[in-house]
Formats: sequence, C-alpha cells, structure tokens
Amino acid sequence: MTIAELLSHQAGLSAFADPTSVDDFVNGKVLAGKLAQQSPLWPPGSRSGYHAITIGFLAAELFRRIEGRSLSSFVEQELTPFDIHIGISDAELGRVANVIPPAGMTAESVVPELDELQAATLGNPPLEPEAANTKNWRRAEIPSANGFANARGLAGLYSSLLRGAPEARFKLSSETLKQATEIRWSGTDAILDIEANWAAGFLRNSLGIYGPHAAAFGHSGWGGSFAFADPESGLAFAYVMNAMGTELVGDPRTLELLKAVYS
Repeated sequence: MTIAELLSHQAGLSAFADPTSVDDFVNGKVLAGKLAQQSPLWPPGSRSGYHAITIGFLAAELFRRIEGRSLSSFVEQELTPFDIHIGISDAELGRVANVIPPAGMTAESVVPELDELQAATLGNPPLEPEAANTKNWRRAEIPSANGFANARGLAGLYSSLLRGAPEARFKLSSETLKQATEIRWSGTDAILDIEANWAAGFLRNSLGIYGPHAAAFGHSGWGGSFAFADPESGLAFAYVMNAMGTELVGDPRTLELLKAVYS
C-alpha cells in the first residue's frame, strides 16, 4: 500500500486481529509489528474506514523508520511554540484537565448498530473515556488518542501551517501541505458510517463540520473537540472541552461556534 493510503485510513488495518487491552498501548512498536503481520480487513485502497486507534501506532512507526525520532520526541522538539504534546511528562500532569463523559459512554456507543468490522475496530480493546484520566494513559505514547494541547496552541499550529510553519523548527513547503491535504478518499467511511473526505492525515471538510468552504482541513476528537484551517478565508480555529458530547457529527456547541465565527 502507499503511504497516502495508509494515512487516509485505507490500509484495512483498523482493528487488531488479536485480543488487545489498553495496557498494551504502552508499547506502540510491538503493536505496530503485530499490525504489519496481519492480513488487511479489506484490500488496501478499495475503501476507507477510520483507524481510530491503530492509525497512531502505524504512523508513529513509519515516522520513526524514516526520521529516526519517536513521534512524541518530534512534537516536543519541533512544535515547542504551540505547547502540544503526545503523552505528557510527570512535571506537566498538574496542567491536564480530566475528561467528563456522559454516563455509560464507550467507543462502541459512538456508532449505533455495529457491524462486525465496526465492532472489531471500536471494541478491541473496549475504550472508556475515563481511561484518559489515568496516569499510565497520560504517560504513554498513543499518537491517535493522547495528544495534549489547548485551543490556542492548536489554532496556532493550523495558522502556522497556512504560512509555511515559520514558528516551528521544521519548515513546511507548500507542496508538502498540498500533498497532505489532497483528498485521497471521498465517500462513506466504513467505520464511522458518515460521509468523509480523507486526506493524508487530515480530514477535509464534509457535512460543513469545518465551516462553509470545501478546502478547509483539520481533524476532530471524540466528544466534540476539533481544530482546522480554512485556506480560503485564512482562518485557523480550535475548540477543546473536557465535558464530552454524544454526537458524532453536529455537536450543538461546535455548530454555534462555527456560525458565530463565520458571521
């Protein structure tokens, strides 16, 4: 498969083949090795399905083999001005807010009436939001699920991407950003069961989740958080919260915020 297919959730590796626990997340290199030896759940490139947890371990291992550093080390060293972290040090634990989920919320409850593929992806291991409040989770490197940031830092990062990332230690060319934000798959996501325009790592705007302009790109988090950049308007925006909402798409808080910003 191509790197673009991997980063746009087309790899067919959205679920672990073997029973996996949250405790296993502390060793992403081992999990990446297991995923590399699995048979894909669908022919790579034939469909797209959100690799909710596995995408982080796959991307981190790919990055390590190309660049040499861990993804968390790269973020710490290269994105310092934005106060963004993958995993958090003991010294910073006191700054972290607990997430507050609705009663009984699990990853599987995000999508009603799960089919076999969705159940395997969202239920192995079963994920409860409270896991994010534990020290072991916060200290680990789980690139798809334990990023730490605030809204100012996320908006600052997206704003910087629109300008070639002058604040970061690395330099981002316009060609690289074009490659990263080009739509690689458009259609119904096999896991989330919603319309999605997947780029290489980013989610391109669909269903108006990032405002009125098709070129907007970003990503959303479980419970209502999101961050994006809109090249047409020059706008970068982020919203984070610790009180989780239940809507997969259409959280009333995000809808009202977008309406206010664009008006």
